[in-house]
Amino acid sequence: MKDKAKIRELINQKSSFLLTAHIFPDGDNIGSLLALRAALQQLGKRVQVAVDDTVPANLHFLAGIEHIKRAEEITPDFQVLMILDSSSVDRIGAVQKYFNEQITVVNIDHHISNTGFGNIQYLDAAAAATAEIIFDLLVELNVTIDSAMANALFTGIATDCGFFKYANTTVKAMEIAGKMLACGARPQEISDALESKSLPALKLLARVLEQIQVAAQGKLAWLSIDEASLKASGASHEDTDGFINYVRFIQGAEVALLFREVPGRGVKVSMRSKGAIDVNQLAQHFGGGGHQKAAGCSFEGSLQEATERVVRAVEEQLRK
Repeated sequence: MKDKAKIRELINQKSSFLLTAHIFPDGDNIGSLLALRAALQQLGKRVQVAVDDTVPANLHFLAGIEHIKRAEEITPDFQVLMILDSSSVDRIGAVQKYFNEQITVVNIDHHISNTGFGNIQYLDAAAAATAEIIFDLLVELNVTIDSAMANALFTGIATDCGFFKYANTTVKAMEIAGKMLACGARPQEISDALESKSLPALKLLARVLEQIQVAAQGKLAWLSIDEASLKASGASHEDTDGFINYVRFIQGAEVALLFREVPGRGVKVSMRSKGAIDVNQLAQHFGGGGHQKAAGCSFEGSLQEATERVVRAVEEQLRK
C-alpha cells in the first residue's frame, strides 16, 4: 500500500509532527528520520524526532543528529505520529505511550513483515531501504533536497543494502543514490564514519571471533556476545554493529546468526541468509521479522536458551 497522496494531504493540513523509528537504531532509520525532519521543517512544520534508544556513535556525523530525543523528552503536543522503518508498533519502544485517538498514525516502512498498523500506510517491500521511500515522498512533497538531506538518505540506502553489495540492491536504489550524489551527498565521509571502530570494539571483535561456531555441515554459523565479553573489552552494544558480517564471510555458510545479550532487554538475534532459507519467516516464528535475506528478533530468556532455540530451528530448515 502506497498512500503517498494521503500523506501529502495530511502534511499540508497538519502543523505538528512526531517522527520515530525502531529501537536498536541503524543508518536507515536515522537517515530517514533526519531527512524527513528537514523536509517538514522546510514546509514550515513543527517537528520532533525521538528514538527510544541510544544512537550509535558512528552516525553522529549526520546533520541534525542532536535533535533526536529520547521518549521521555517528547512534548505531547503533536497532531501526527509518523513511524518509520518499523514492522510493528512494539518496535518503537516507549514512544508507544503517546498513542491516542486524536493523533493520526502514519506507517512508512519497507519490511515485508510489516503488520499494517496505523491510519495511513506507505509500505513498499521492494524498496531497498526506508530511505528510498522517504526520497519518493520528498519528491511528492516538492521539497528541495539539500546536501544534508542527501547525505542522510544516501546513508540510509547504502547501509541497508551493504553499500550496494547485498541482494536487495536494485536499479532504483542505485539511481536514487546517484541523485543524492548530485544533491551533495558525501560517500567518503559516510563510509569513513560508518567503518570507523573504537579500540574497545576491535578488542571485542578479536575476542569473540575465536568463539564462532558452525553446524549443519558448515551451512550454519553463529556468534554469541555476552555481557562479560563486553565488559572485559570495554566495548558497548553499539560497537557490535557489523559483527554479523564476519560470520557471513565464512565459506559455505548459508545462514549467519549473531546473538547479543542486552541487559534488561533480553537477547537480540540478527539473521542473515545467503541461500534459500527465508530468515524473515524464521524471525517471525520468534516474534520478529525483516526481509528474506536479513531479519531479526528478540528473546526475553537467557543467551543460551535463545541460541539453542534459534540454532535448532535453522538446522530443521536446512534439513528440508
